[in-house]
Amino acid sequence: MSSESPAQPASADQPAEAPAGVIVDPKDARLRKVRELLKGKNKASRAIIVDDEENLLAALAAGVELFTVFHGEDAELPAALAAALPADQDVQVVSTHAAKELFGVERRSRIFALARRPKPLTVAEVLEHPGDVLVLDGVKLMGNIGAITRSARALGAAGLVLVDADLASVTDRRLIRASRGMVFSLPVALASADDVAAQLAEAGVPLVSLDLGSEKALDSVAEIPGRVALLLGSEKHGPSARLAETAEHTVSITIHPEVESLNVSVSAALALYERRASNPLPQA
Repeated sequence: MSSESPAQPASADQPAEAPAGVIVDPKDARLRKVRELLKGKNKASRAIIVDDEENLLAALAAGVELFTVFHGEDAELPAALAAALPADQDVQVVSTHAAKELFGVERRSRIFALARRPKPLTVAEVLEHPGDVLVLDGVKLMGNIGAITRSARALGAAGLVLVDADLASVTDRRLIRASRGMVFSLPVALASADDVAAQLAEAGVPLVSLDLGSEKALDSVAEIPGRVALLLGSEKHGPSARLAETAEHTVSITIHPEVESLNVSVSAALALYERRASNPLPQA
């Protein structure tokens, strides 16, 4: 009888050896930039993280360059994504252990990529696109901004301007996910209130504020000729005095008296839909 001890199974801290070609070490050099970005380091980097198939497809459709695509050993590269990638795209496979260590307490992404950050847009560049513009002043919740981005894209808005949103970039990973990748196809800019007021005045685009205290009903927004910029503030505080005072029109959404206010994303969608009454979307 052999005196050797039987082989012990790999523990949770010592994962079983992965197949050849799979990244098993979360500190692997190929994951270095991902680690930096997840930890909020090197904020001046031109690289961003894009998670999940839908967001990656949206990025590719908008012409965003992907440096490296990673997918877990337990997740095949989806056929639609594989077909959309360039033939020479760098694709790496990451072990489940390495991915869990990489993302920590966050939801582990089974498909993610390092991509080149698109060039930031100015208010003037957003206004070059036809259609109405949404100005969000003091709206900070990513879920709300993401939902408004999707509504703006679906209802034909020219773009979105974010004032005092506590964002360093519109391609913040949280906003990419909340908008389901629509930040890549809808022009979005970060700006100050002064810059917004100056650029709208120069372009001759009137600012329309959604204000519960207005005597004009929301449907009157459809009667304003030409294009407009719809101003929405946070649900609690509304827009800043600087932009509210700049507004040439105010309209309100009539709601049940026992309800204090609507979520800002709902208000934005309703206002955009009313505008479609006088500016219908082109039919496919």
